[in-house]
Amino acid sequence: MMALVINHETILKTLRRITHEILEKTENLDSVLLIGIKNKGVPIAKIIQENINIYSGIAVPMVELDISQRCALYGTDCQGRDGCLDRIRTSE
Repeated sequence: MMALVINHETILKTLRRITHEILEKTENLDSVLLIGIKNKGVPIAKIIQENINIYSGIAVPMVELDISQRCALYGTDCQGRDGCLDRIRTSE
């Protein structure tokens, strides 16, 4: 059995604090794009996205990034390399 390092409520509290940091340090939420790395980063990004909406009333976009395949995101190089942009999806 693995030892519990951090419990669910502490994780949610930490994500709320991260959300407040984003809100405090960002003048214009129109410039915010959340990126959740598949698979485990997506739920974290979605929680932060929901928190931003709850605390500010603004729905910021969130995309999922699949890094399971070779994909170097270097400016425009990504567009022509192995269909890399196909692995970035916008969350509704």
